[in-house]
Amino acid sequence: MGELERFSAPGPGRTLLCEAEALAGPLRFAANVIRAGADSRLSLRFDASLGQNDFAHRFPSAQSGDMEGRAAWAVIAMWVVGRASGALAADAGLHDAEDWFAGDAHLAPCISRDLEDDALSHLSAITDSERLADLLPYVLDPVGLGTRRAVIKDTDQGKARAARKNGGIYYTPTDVAEFMLDSVGALDALDGNLVDPACGSGVFLRAALRRAVNRGHAVDAAAKRLYGIDISAWAVELCAFVLTAEAIRLGSGPNSALELWMDFRSRLLCTDALRLDLASTCPPPLPKHGFEYVVANPPYTRLGRAYDPIELRTRFRSLRDGWGAATNSYVPFVELMWKLGAPGGAPGGAAVMVVPLSVAYSSNNQISALRSAIHDAKGEWKFAFFDRTPDALFGDDVKQRCAILVRHDAASFSVATGPLQRWTSRTRSRLFTSISYTPMKPVDLLDGIPKIGSQLEAAAYRRIRGNGLLRFEDLWVRSLRSSFEDQSSTTALRIAGTAYNWISLIPDRNTAVSQIRFPAATPFLELEFKDLTWKWAAYAFLSSRMTYWLWRVEGDGFHVPKKFVASLPYPESLQAGAKRRRLAELGGRLAERITSRPIVSTNGGRETVTYCPYAEPELLDEVDDLVLEAFELPERFVDFLRHFVLSTTVVDFEDPKRVRRDGRALTGWVAV
Repeated sequence: MGELERFSAPGPGRTLLCEAEALAGPLRFAANVIRAGADSRLSLRFDASLGQNDFAHRFPSAQSGDMEGRAAWAVIAMWVVGRASGALAADAGLHDAEDWFAGDAHLAPCISRDLEDDALSHLSAITDSERLADLLPYVLDPVGLGTRRAVIKDTDQGKARAARKNGGIYYTPTDVAEFMLDSVGALDALDGNLVDPACGSGVFLRAALRRAVNRGHAVDAAAKRLYGIDISAWAVELCAFVLTAEAIRLGSGPNSALELWMDFRSRLLCTDALRLDLASTCPPPLPKHGFEYVVANPPYTRLGRAYDPIELRTRFRSLRDGWGAATNSYVPFVELMWKLGAPGGAPGGAAVMVVPLSVAYSSNNQISALRSAIHDAKGEWKFAFFDRTPDALFGDDVKQRCAILVRHDAASFSVATGPLQRWTSRTRSRLFTSISYTPMKPVDLLDGIPKIGSQLEAAAYRRIRGNGLLRFEDLWVRSLRSSFEDQSSTTALRIAGTAYNWISLIPDRNTAVSQIRFPAATPFLELEFKDLTWKWAAYAFLSSRMTYWLWRVEGDGFHVPKKFVASLPYPESLQAGAKRRRLAELGGRLAERITSRPIVSTNGGRETVTYCPYAEPELLDEVDDLVLEAFELPERFVDFLRHFVLSTTVVDFEDPKRVRRDGRALTGWVAV
């Protein structure tokens, strides 16, 4: 099999969901045609032949879905597998497809010729079998596109969007799946079994099969190492079709497509993985000894009220102190990284999951408890972090900040982390080869997981967050929430609740009001200081590159919560008379200069104003020198901060537009 062109990963000018929808739309129309028009025997025959290949009767929580819909999709999927694997010609009909797939036409006779012609009129839009093969896990999808952009263009997509959101369905791009599998060395020596506890249509399982074969293992031997779990019978059936197509493309043995499908389906369990308790019972087809590899993109949705609270609290450490209907289901799913492993931890066993970035910073009780459970589970942990702008891990249609958690079995606990990555669609191809991890000395994960990119940063972080430092909240007289147009005293400054390339400060309310006509109703955190010297010293400190770096290390790269501002460490030396006055002088001059160059943005007819501190690099250098001297940090950390801000903001130095737009602001409005 030749190397496939990558349609299944976002790239310049394309998103995964839009690429997939070009094929998924015709398939969905064809399936709906069959579902609506086929005679009643279709679902009965499907149930008798394919629909009972699960263990849903043992697990009442499993979502069996409507039999008519599943039957219609099975007919379409047989045609798709034949086309994607190259076994069927473009003009093949549904009877031809089932005859090839199963050796006879068992379901297709329930479909009239007129109905078949109607379905094929939609399928005729699919002409590129290579594109179909690459996108197969994403196009065999009964749910519509459902992105925000799609809803704007077509209100009928609202139901699809709601279905994806309620189900927490975010499909993993192929390049992400491959990076995750590489992170744990999945099936390198074919020495264990791999499970995806939220397998969906089989993105990870297909990538694992392809990876094992590329490393010299036989297709059929590798296939028998793959297991999946999903709450939806529809999903596991379609997953088996995806794996069948891939096995045929990879050169599987003499078995028929139906026999391959049955074999894959026999290792896919239809149930809710959160209800499994392998310690007390291990339902077929799961191996009794557990799994050497666990890989997943769990659902990002609310747990809801369908669970027995006592049952979940007993099973999951992260929920032991209570949980609510709004608790995200990814939280207990992370614990499956070690709960689905072999008892006692199999030598060389490993797990990897992609979850929301909140796992690293949220103070939510369940997520804090999850970080504590991660610590107590031991193991060698690595954390990679991904911003959502300029590009996002799942593509531009799904703006989700993410973390990839990697765990290798070990008797002790260790942590290595990376920075909060930014990239563009142009540089995405280099993203996963550039990821590295920095070992951290023992850290308390209860308060969060720092996003550190080097040993220099790790040493600075330990120093900055060391004991004996005052907190920034000790500097202000009072704090309150205020709107843009509210009056404020001359000794107050305002902090916007969100940030991107710098923390947005309003040093003077009257100046800002004069610069925009239709202010947005966005609230600010307003801090009042006892006099102007304290205010301008505080303004300089908050504008420093160090504060921006620390914000990205500890936060989500977007929100600026009061908790972060209040807990900022503030050296006592900066409160002393001479240094405080010098810092205040620099802060006042910085504010005066940059407020003369406002950056006004309009959204929905409402305006916001912000000021870029990097527009005065020489003044900011002096601020950074004072701040870092107070923390007793080495001079080279100043150089690091300059590079950090520049690389984080420009991101892609090969893109003239980004260099021209962001590079000017970072270098004193001089084009680089």
